[in-house]
Amino acid sequence: MNWLNGYLTSVRKLLVIAFLLAAAALPVQAAARDSGTGASDSGTGTIRGVVYDATCYGPCQYPPPPPRPYTRDNLVVTVRSLPDRELVARLHPKDGRFRVKVRPGAYRVRAFIRNGGSCWEGEYKDVRVAEGGTTGVRLRVYNACIV
Repeated sequence: MNWLNGYLTSVRKLLVIAFLLAAAALPVQAAARDSGTGASDSGTGTIRGVVYDATCYGPCQYPPPPPRPYTRDNLVVTVRSLPDRELVARLHPKDGRFRVKVRPGAYRVRAFIRNGGSCWEGEYKDVRVAEGGTTGVRLRVYNACIV
């Protein structure tokens, strides 16, 4: 019975230490999450992405070279909430890269070429954004008339 008292005392000490460590870590985690974002970003997440030009100019190579970001000024990226597909953001990135703050939830991110006619095609991806998190997305646009 004496060994049981010693065991319970050790377990209590470990529980107290674990509780104190967890309590000390909470303010550090909150500060890390809020650092650099400001109070206005509370309750939001971020969608960050890049749009690549996947057009195969000239004879296509296998394996293909890594795609380059689309850098012309007619790129459009739209962000719509799901399932209602309400427009949340319409972006015009000049260097192929984009970032937008949104509320947590599901979104459809689409890239296309403004005035691209029937030749330029883009793609979309559905993403989920968590509060305080950053969701990355890679999209492609390509000229389907170049073979």
